Amino acid sequence: MEGSVNQPGYVAFMRVLEGDMEGLRHASRTAQGRTQPYFEIVKTRPRKSDRGASFVVRAADWIVDTWRLKGPAFVELVDEPGPEENNWFPSQDHTLVLLHRYFRQKNVTAIPTIPLDRTGPYREAFLKVASVASSGMAVRLYADDLELPSETIAKLRKLGLEARRANSEIDLIINVQRIKLDQLNLLRSKILDFLAALAAEAPYRSITLVGTSVPESLSEVVPENEEREVPRLELRLWREVCAAYGRLIGLGDYLIVRPEYDDRKGGFDNINAKIFYTTDKSTYIVRGKSRKKEKLEDQYPNLTQRLTRSGVFQDAEFSWGDARIAEYAQRGQAPGSPKIWIVIGISHHIELVSAQVAVEFARAE
Repeated sequence: MEGSVNQPGYVAFMRVLEGDMEGLRHASRTAQGRTQPYFEIVKTRPRKSDRGASFVVRAADWIVDTWRLKGPAFVELVDEPGPEENNWFPSQDHTLVLLHRYFRQKNVTAIPTIPLDRTGPYREAFLKVASVASSGMAVRLYADDLELPSETIAKLRKLGLEARRANSEIDLIINVQRIKLDQLNLLRSKILDFLAALAAEAPYRSITLVGTSVPESLSEVVPENEEREVPRLELRLWREVCAAYGRLIGLGDYLIVRPEYDDRKGGFDNINAKIFYTTDKSTYIVRGKSRKKEKLEDQYPNLTQRLTRSGVFQDAEFSWGDARIAEYAQRGQAPGSPKIWIVIGISHHIELVSAQVAVEFARAE
């Protein structure tokens, strides 16, 4: 069965937004082959290009365009459309059922994914989808779910029975979201305690640890017109957990986007020019200043030049994003659209991190 061979190494946890998806599309085929996306479908702010389509329909099309015939991907429908939003067609079926039916028709291997706290019609629709999906299913756990391992494991058992899935067909995604240095030891202990309790169960198909240390507030970390390196605490935590656990589990992160980001919120007038550039151990941040002080397109040529001279820049051949950075630095002209800098940063990030994780798994064989 297809669901029995899913073994993610690197999981790119991403909201289904235009820039994020474009960044994944610009990753090389090799990097895409080493990556398993986690597509989180969330409600977005209205755009002129929407033409009345539901955000779910738009997200589904982006996923198809990005990941058709490219291997399994976790998919979670976080937000549900209201009755006023158009769907594919009038139907009595739940949106989640229609979504996964659409993916099957379009040759997207979508693994239906659910957190333990979803109830009501959504949970019923998930069980309907998960019980027949050739890709198996996945469960998203949060840090709070690690507090009482026995209770969480009992809930996992119940969900598996209801979906008629054996543990060997179920992936576990331990999503701790934001990781802070002063909480690292406690968080590591909770994860290891949970994994120890899980050892008494039949093995799950895969276990992946997802988190991020991308700054929530740039102003608290990087002064205007300066650069800083922020340690990738998710990488450190993953390595420490794997070493204590005695075997590798999957690593996931939020790319270069903070988990607190909400596309529905405005407030972009004061946005800063900035580049997030992932290195082997850190996120290197080159910051300019507010667009109120200087147009973004006037700032980015200088930011790219600072980055290429920093000593952390790879080279133009490393990724699609690196080629753009080198080009803009040399030309002295660069676009100011915040979206393109998300695309650039994500394409570089996926190239680097997917290779990094692949090396770790190769060493463990």
